Amino acid sequence: MDLITLESLFIPQSTRNGFYGTYPGSTKKIWNSKVIINGKTYREVAEVLIFKDNKVYLWDKNGITRIPGGSTDPEMSMEETCMHESREEAHFNIKNIKYIGEEIRDMKACGWKKSDNYTGGKVAHVFRAEYVSEYTGFVDKADVDEGMLTKGKWYNLDDALKIVSSDLYIKGIKDYMNPISR
Repeated sequence: MDLITLESLFIPQSTRNGFYGTYPGSTKKIWNSKVIINGKTYREVAEVLIFKDNKVYLWDKNGITRIPGGSTDPEMSMEETCMHESREEAHFNIKNIKYIGEEIRDMKACGWKKSDNYTGGKVAHVFRAEYVSEYTGFVDKADVDEGMLTKGKWYNLDDALKIVSSDLYIKGIKDYMNPISR
């Protein structure tokens, strides 16, 4: 998998560039952040590894590991985006959000065959956090990720390291495994 890891010394803010779009079967307008790199358009996302009792919540979708995450929002910090996405996609409340880093993923690494809006793939800002509780509040149907919600599961950390597809996911899991970093 072709991944380019970028070193970051700070938690970035959203580029605030993007467009409003809708998903099939919905009329709700949803913000989609974008970043232009070398003439290609990438979706900018914040993703969060969620830990509970020495396990991490993942969805292994056809060999591509997914974690809760979504487009950065110009009205939210990246940490707020992580909290928002964990509620929408996994129905979890989280705390102790820590920035891991960012990476550029090409279309194949994203599991995308074609996108009308993104020609490059995605720029993912990866965080880790601790599970607090189930989220029982309202989530709009247009925002629910049924796959993450129904197929995501808790993996023990050693098993997770064998299936994750992102160098930053590996870094985040190993960081969590180190008691000094907690």
